Amino acid sequence: MSQKLSQIRVVHLSDIHFGEKHRFRPPRTPSSDEPSRKGYPTLLESLQQDWKGQTSSAPVVVAITGDLVQTAHADEFAEAGVFLQEILQSPVFGRPVTKEHIFLVPGNHDICSPSRTWASGGSRTVASTKSSSERRSARVTPEC
Repeated sequence: MSQKLSQIRVVHLSDIHFGEKHRFRPPRTPSSDEPSRKGYPTLLESLQQDWKGQTSSAPVVVAITGDLVQTAHADEFAEAGVFLQEILQSPVFGRPVTKEHIFLVPGNHDICSPSRTWASGGSRTVASTKSSSERRSARVTPEC
């Protein structure tokens, strides 16, 4: 019996880190205003440029593994949600992508809990001139 081989094309994205320091976010102005996007492609625009002219006869799966966001704040997840909606509305290698084609695996930055503090996994110490024992009691936990 002959065996038919099936193929898929996998687009693997990892450690996107939507948030204030996202690679595809233009820097804030000196007065901390939201800057213009002019000259700063979004992640999807950059991916589409990479995929330009390429097609796939095989189904496409988009795997997004670990750290979709930076600090697990709601606004970062909203930004990630916009990206995911845009992926669903854009062909990937000339193929439509549905929710069934997207595989998401959360990372440590995507989870917020009282025991998890900041992206490094440890508490951030409030800057001060206090002694080390006083600083230990002045730890800051994230607000997710």
